Order: sequence, then structure tokens, then C-alpha cells
Amino acid sequence: MDVRCGRCGTEYEFDDALVSDRGTTVKCTNCGHQFKVHPEAQQAVPERWVVRTATGRELVYTSLRELQRGIAQRQVGPEDLLARGNQPPRPLGSIAELEPFFHGRSGASLRAPAQARTLVGVAPPAAGSYAGPLPHALPPPPVLPPRIPDTEAPTQTSSEAPTDNVQVRAPSSKPADPLAKTQPEMDAEPPTLPRNALPPDASGVPAPAVPKNVMIRESVPDLDYSPTPSDVRMGGYRAEQASLYMPEPHSRRLRSRWIAGFVLVGVAVLLAATVGRRYLEQYRQAAPQPQASADGRVAGFLTEAERKLDDGDFEGARGELDKASVLADKDAAVLAAMARLEAMRADTLWLKLRLLDPAEKQVVQTTHRQLGARVGKAKEALERAVAVAPDDPAVVRSRVDILRLAGDLKEARGLVAPLSSSPTGENAYVLAALDLAEAQPVWASVVDRLRSAAQAERSLGRARAALVYALVRAGQVDQAQSELDKHAAKAEGHPLYDDLAAFVKRHATPGDAGPDSGAEVAAVDPASLPMLDTSQAPIVDDEAPKGGPGDFRVKLQQAASAMKSGNVDRAEQLYNEVLAKEPGNTEAMAGLADVAKAKKDPEAAAKMYDKVLKENPSYLPALVARADQKWDSGDRKGALVLYRRVLEQAGAGSSYGQKAAQRIGEGEGPAAPPSTGSDKPPEKAPEKPPEPKPEEKKEEKPHIDTTDLPGVKP
Repeated sequence: MDVRCGRCGTEYEFDDALVSDRGTTVKCTNCGHQFKVHPEAQQAVPERWVVRTATGRELVYTSLRELQRGIAQRQVGPEDLLARGNQPPRPLGSIAELEPFFHGRSGASLRAPAQARTLVGVAPPAAGSYAGPLPHALPPPPVLPPRIPDTEAPTQTSSEAPTDNVQVRAPSSKPADPLAKTQPEMDAEPPTLPRNALPPDASGVPAPAVPKNVMIRESVPDLDYSPTPSDVRMGGYRAEQASLYMPEPHSRRLRSRWIAGFVLVGVAVLLAATVGRRYLEQYRQAAPQPQASADGRVAGFLTEAERKLDDGDFEGARGELDKASVLADKDAAVLAAMARLEAMRADTLWLKLRLLDPAEKQVVQTTHRQLGARVGKAKEALERAVAVAPDDPAVVRSRVDILRLAGDLKEARGLVAPLSSSPTGENAYVLAALDLAEAQPVWASVVDRLRSAAQAERSLGRARAALVYALVRAGQVDQAQSELDKHAAKAEGHPLYDDLAAFVKRHATPGDAGPDSGAEVAAVDPASLPMLDTSQAPIVDDEAPKGGPGDFRVKLQQAASAMKSGNVDRAEQLYNEVLAKEPGNTEAMAGLADVAKAKKDPEAAAKMYDKVLKENPSYLPALVARADQKWDSGDRKGALVLYRRVLEQAGAGSSYGQKAAQRIGEGEGPAAPPSTGSDKPPEKAPEKPPEPKPEEKKEEKPHIDTTDLPGVKP
């Protein structure tokens, strides 16, 4: 068929057997313009190029690209016959567009063809021309495989005249192949001529000049891999075609750079995930520090909170930490101090539980519930501190303490490795408290560690309080009392001082019997108590009312504990402080009456009891105490009046009512002789009247007259 270039008008003769149904791209050797040639009519049969070799073998190709490879790989030769559709078979060598492939394969120079022809994708284009698809070209039908670009090759000359019958198609919009090579000076490709046949009579149109020397590029087509028929996979291969299968040097270098880049990135990620992680965490933890220390008030609040903690003023310390948290709520030092405060408050209840009298079961159960609630609050504070500074020494100590308080000794001992390297001060107490929590502590080791920890305390702290407890349990009561007396003056307001004094007094002996005396110390067994409930329930502290150390309710409780432990002077001081702030407080006045009674001053006690009853006639503790005083002094009639009031107000089921009922029953007998001044009550009221004296019995004998009896002288 005849085709014409849409740019310069050069005409060419093109073999119909090489025109594909989807169009064959051709290139003008005169101006370099590329356009597609389409068949005059679409064929109903699928595209198939059948080649029958000289040996009788039949090869089927579904595209010109496969036929191109078959020629390059020596699967077919110029003598083999090519048939397409209903066209008669022809030798491959007779098709001018295929001649360059046979000559390129053999390495011989090509002769100039009879006519100037070129076929992009089958015959090689001119040297330096663009070998890829047309830019802005229409895409091929979707059922057809994509076209594979060609590579550059040597060129040959030709000077044939063009022919008629041009049939072209609209430009293709297929994008340009990014891998195709182009010369920088190459002009942009214009659209191809429309697909219209030449007019019947074109004699009136002057034919354009045909160049005498036309450069046609000759090359072996690009052999990029594409689907190949199964019967032609075993083709020929030549050593000079090795470059067609091997990647170009620049692509190898580019691929090597990518591989090296990936390796370097992988090494950097590995180093960041292993070695660099530790430094990144340190940087992240240290970042908030300049912001936290920007306000000097935070450091002042922390220092004041530390001082109040050492003095046992937990509420005051909490107030200081609350102020610091307002300024720096995410500061590691503030969160660590909060966790330490909650751990110390729970630790105080933990030690108090061991100081209580086992006979006071109600107090033991109440303290055990309070301990569970405090441990729950301490865990919550610890979680906030661990989230910011898990490796801070203060946080580690608080974590070990809270695990011990919760009863998880095994996990707590798994965290003491950093503390064991410096077993002094707070670290020594944490280690000693772990030993103290064991079922069978080694008291000698516990005492030594507690002595080391107590040296860092200025007054009665938790280490010194635990030391007093351990000394008593070890049988060294005298040393415990001496240790307690050394800090009695500075122990005002400490929550454990009164319990420690009562514990030492309860186990005091005439002399220090020593640890081998065999004397058993009565103490609460924590193993006999139920499992600790650490739920966040409201903390109801019956033994320690809410308020700071200066609150009168706290002082009343401390005074009562001092009276219980036998520290009368301390109790009197606290009661007077309450009356100075709360004049007319009946509880404080009754407490002073109890103090006077303990000091063997019944008259002062009686006046104070009467003053209390005048202010509050229904105050049962003063009413019972005044009735007991009258009973002991011999005024049973006045005592019975008060006992009947107690029984009426308290009822027979209460402890006050039962005592009053017993005294009323005892008072039905004759009155007892007045007391001689001793305030010691009799063990039991006499049930019988006293026996008469011998002189009184002699006078009561009847007189018998014996003068008239025989043998009796008057």
C-alpha cells in the first residue's frame, strides 16, 4: 500500500502484510515525522503471522514485535515463508521492510532499497531519531499489548521515489515512553495526517522533491522481554547480542546507588533503635527540666514539703506539694515527691497496725481498712510518677515500698538491685522494711539496717519508729525506751509516737531480758488479717480526725493516746492547748479531770468533773467518772444517783450501762465505811456486816447468877 507523510508530503510504498489491525507506526526518513498506518479494512480474524520454515516447522506470531525477535534470534530466515490471513505466503527476504533485520543479524552492510521506506517497530528508524511512541498520540485498543521501544543502531542510505495511496489515522494520545532516547534538538512531533485515501487524480499537485540520500537507521530491535509463543521460546542467541539482554551501565549504577542508600538507611534505623534509643529517652526525660526549674517557687515548695515530711506533718507536706503541682504538674520531682508522700502515709498505717494491741480487734480492723485505701492512693500517685521518670531513684524507692505494703514481696525484691549498691539513708530503710515484712525476720540484721537509716533523720521519722518496734520484738525493750525518750521532745504531732509509747509500755519488763529470754511479745499477726483491699474507697480515719496538727480534734486524739500510753504530762499539755483555743470544750475539761485523778489529786478531779457536768449534764464519760469517784470515797448514795442517770441515758446494753447496773446492785447492801484517803477502790463491796469486836461480844452475853449454886462462894 502507498502512504504519504503528513508533514512534508513524501510518499512511500509499504507492505500490506506488515500493517497491524491496531496500526503500525512509521517514520518519514525525510523530515523525521512519525505517524501510524492502518489497514484499509479491519480483518475479522485475529492478528496472526504464520511463518513456515524450510524444515517444515510452523511458527505463529501474534505481533510484529514477536516476529522481530524471531528474526533476531534466528528462529526464521529470509527463505522462510510468511503468511497472514488470506494473503499468499511470501519469503521473508522479499519483504523490503524486513531486510534490515536479516542484514543486521549477519553483520553485513545493507544495500539501498528500491524505495525509501521505514517502519518504526519493525524496520529501524533513521539515526538520531526518536524511537518511542508519539507524544500526544491516541492510546491503542485496550485488548492489545503495549509497544516495546527500540534502541539506536547504524544507518543506511536509500533514494527511492514515493508512491500513492496514503491511508493514515488520527494522532494517538498515548504518552511518550520515558525510557525512549531523543536528541535535544529534535522538534516536537506534529499530529499525523487523517486516515483518508489519496484523491483519484493527483496529477495537478506537484510532487515534492525527494531527497537523494535518505538515512535509515539500522539496528536490532529492542528485545525487552514480552509474551512469546511457546513454540518459539528456544531461539538462537549470538554473543554480539549480549548487550541487548544486559542492562545499560548507567542503570546498573543507578540501581547500585539505590541499594547502597537502602543499606545506609537500614543501618541508621538499627542504630537508632538500639544504641540511640537510650540517649533519646534521656533527652526526652531531661527536656522538661528547664521548664520546671524556670520558676524558683517550685523548688521552695519541694524543700518545705520535705521538711514537713521529716516532722510527720503529712497534711502540711501535701499542701506544699499541691502548690508546686499547680506551677509544674508534669515535673518529675513534683510527681516523685507526691508518690513518696502517699507511700509514707501508707507506711505509717502499716507500722501502726503492728503496734496495736491484738485484743483491740475493732481498732485493728479499722486500721487494716485504712491501710488498704492508702495503698490504693499510693499506687495511683506512683503510676503518674513512673510515666514521667521511671528510673528516678525516689520513684524506685516508692515503688518498692508500695509493693511491700501491698504484700507483693517477691516483685519488690526484684527491684532492689539499684538500691543495694548504696544501702544508706532512705535506701537502707527500704531494704530493712522488706526484711521486716517477712514472716520470720532476722531481727539482728533488721536492727542494724534501721540504725543506719535512722542516722539520716533529724527527729522521730519512720526509720526510727520502725527501729523502736524492732528493738521491742528483738527483746531489747530498754534500748527501745531509751531510743524513744531521746526524741520525745521533738515528737509532738508525730502520728506514731503515742502508739510507740503504748507498745513499749505494754511489753516493758523489770530489766532488759534480751532476745534469748523467751518472753513472747504480743503483736498483731498480719498473716491472720484478710487480703488487703486497695480499692479507691473513701478513707475513714476513726483514730486520726481530719485536720492539720494544729486542729483541736487532732490534739484531743493525741491527748487521749498519751493518757493511754501513760504520758500524763503530755496529755495535760495537749488538753490545755485545746481549752486555750476552744474554751468550754467538755472533752478537754474531762481529760484534765482524768489527768488530776491520775496524779492522785481527787479534789481537783472532782471540781473539774462537776464543771463538766454543769456545762453538759449528759456527757457520759464525766458522769461515769464522777460516779466512780463518789463510790470510791464511800458516798454510795450520791454514786447511785449518778449511776441511775447513766443507766437511763446509756441503756443496759452499753458498757457504761452494764457497769452502772452492777454498781446499783452492789449498792443495795449497807453502806461501806468512809475511805481513809486512798483513792483505790475496793475489790468487792462487803455482803455481810462487819463482825463485832470481842469487847462488844462480851457485853452482849446474858448475865447468870451462880451464887446459890453449891460450892460457889458469894
